[in-house]
Amino acid sequence: PVVKEEVTGLSARHPGLGDALFTPAGVVRTYVNILKNGRNIHFSGGLETPLDDGDVVALFPPAAGDKFVQKQYSRGRTGNFAITYTFL
Repeated sequence: PVVKEEVTGLSARHPGLGDALFTPAGVVRTYVNILKNGRNIHFSGGLETPLDDGDVVALFPPAAGDKFVQKQYSRGRTGNFAITYTFL
């Protein structure tokens, strides 16, 4: 799988997440950082960055206000990696 497939799937299961991460055209918002194993995917293939077993993808939309939510999603079927995200 690639980052785009997993983030899109996660967004479909969590209303509002996709709007926080992507523009209506499906482009990652300029203020959102997506990291694979601590490295920004902007430098490694963008949303087409491949994922392997053990990879961790972190999503960082901007944070503001006083409400903080952190969730973790793990995928088991063909890959064993986690996606973590923090958003308001």
